[in-house]
Amino acid sequence: MQDTSAEALKLRNQVSTGMYLYRAGQIGHSNIVDAQFWAPENPLTPGYADKYGVDFKTIDYIIRGKLKPGANFITRLAPGLGNNKGGALEIVTNPNSVQIDSYFMP
Repeated sequence: MQDTSAEALKLRNQVSTGMYLYRAGQIGHSNIVDAQFWAPENPLTPGYADKYGVDFKTIDYIIRGKLKPGANFITRLAPGLGNNKGGALEIVTNPNSVQIDSYFMP
């Protein structure tokens, strides 16, 4: 469900106008091109895993892209997972809704 806070609506507008979206994961464990959960900040940002409630301990890759024109999405508070509390605003899309423009393996 779309968060109606001013911050969530501001992020929604930024995503609609071409903001970069980021995601990190582990090969064989995380979705890549068909991923649905995206962040507005780089996964190398300190505290990322805690803020976005992700469950990986190491990062195998980071991907970046922009929402495809006309794609449906919402912005909401990321739920926690395990010891990671979540609470940062995230972008949730349908699978294959983000055009990937970079793939980085740290």
